[in-house]
Amino acid sequence: MKTCIYTLIGSIILLTNQLYAQSSGIWITRAPEPETVQETVPTVLGGKIYFAGGIDSNGIVTNTLRIYTPATNTWKFGATMPKRVHHNGIAAVNGKIYVVGGYSTKPGTDSADYNCTTYLQVYDTSSNTWTWNPSDSLPVARGGYDVALPFNGKIYILGGIDAINNGSPRNDIYDPVSKSWTTGANLPTPRDHPEGTVLDSLLLIVGGQGPDSNLATVEGYSPATNRWYTLPPMPTGRHAPAVGVVKGKLYVIGGEGNRQTFSQANEEYDPAARTWREMAPDPLPRSHTGGAVVGDTLFVIGGSGDSTVPPFNTTNVNH
Repeated sequence: MKTCIYTLIGSIILLTNQLYAQSSGIWITRAPEPETVQETVPTVLGGKIYFAGGIDSNGIVTNTLRIYTPATNTWKFGATMPKRVHHNGIAAVNGKIYVVGGYSTKPGTDSADYNCTTYLQVYDTSSNTWTWNPSDSLPVARGGYDVALPFNGKIYILGGIDAINNGSPRNDIYDPVSKSWTTGANLPTPRDHPEGTVLDSLLLIVGGQGPDSNLATVEGYSPATNRWYTLPPMPTGRHAPAVGVVKGKLYVIGGEGNRQTFSQANEEYDPAARTWREMAPDPLPRSHTGGAVVGDTLFVIGGSGDSTVPPFNTTNVNH
């Protein structure tokens, strides 16, 4: 799986050894991920990018932890998770990695949304060990890319698929210190397969699938006021994109527009102007991955990259 990184500090894009004049960023290929995995998203801690779980190219659910260090352009494996999951959330808080929910079975083998789970698996970066305690479990089983966002020492689990809803409105809040759960205001637009990030003091939930369509909707939650706010919609409606905030602006890259379309779209949102604009497209059309920002660089790693191949078309191709 190739790692494409997107940076905003130059004016050219490098694709298949050719230079193209651009004013919208640079794409550069870096070290490939050691496993070919999709249906999982990353988190960042201490300048490193962590991926946990996912589905390999044969549709097998994995419990591996892959750790990328951009400064050295190297990968390594951490300790394996207690439970295998995909379509999970992930967040880093106080030196630990929290893997939230996810599906436990191979797609196509279970009719109940691939068995949504209540797992809360915790990785201690200092000891390279995992813990899983059923007493800390989510209040309701979740999967379908439940967005897990760290903010002020807590983790906010937004949307996804729960035991009742395809396209959940839930907003569950976990306090790692007290190991307790509370609830926040429900999402205005229930959705599964969204992506999320933090922009200023708002927790953003971006795109996803509604009951009948892919969503262009972007909404922001304020933990301070327990209120949701609506931002201008994306130009391209989609689910399972990669997102990240660089230099105060939101970037949404790739995703799936429908069962036949994997988007290369790279769109930038400027919160000061409340406007969107197109940026240099991802060299590889793909979805079902996530974005990770280290410094001023947004990394888009792996995913599913060919709409002509069935769901396990996990990519290791660099276009």
